[in-house]
Amino acid sequence: CSGNEKAIASGMRLLRRGGVYLEIGLSDVPVTLDWRQVVYKELEIYGSISSMKCSWEVAGGYLADKKVRAMPLTVYPLEDWEAALHAYESRNAIKVLLRP
Repeated sequence: CSGNEKAIASGMRLLRRGGVYLEIGLSDVPVTLDWRQVVYKELEIYGSISSMKCSWEVAGGYLADKKVRAMPLTVYPLEDWEAALHAYESRNAIKVLLRP
């Protein structure tokens, strides 16, 4: 989702043969793609726009009217990965990051 070139390259490398890659985030500069990964692994690549400006306005209204409960981003040290996984699985965190 980040549109970061290194993240895209990593995603391509991690896909299995016949895998599907969906790019949602956009970079503000052109990104180089290793087409050998696409061809040799027979990958499917899709792009999608995850939202439009009006979506952000609606979401902001929901937050302002307290129609939704916003949850903070949760960051755990890498060695606490089990606690991070538990927080996610128990729905006490919606997005968990592990810091090396």
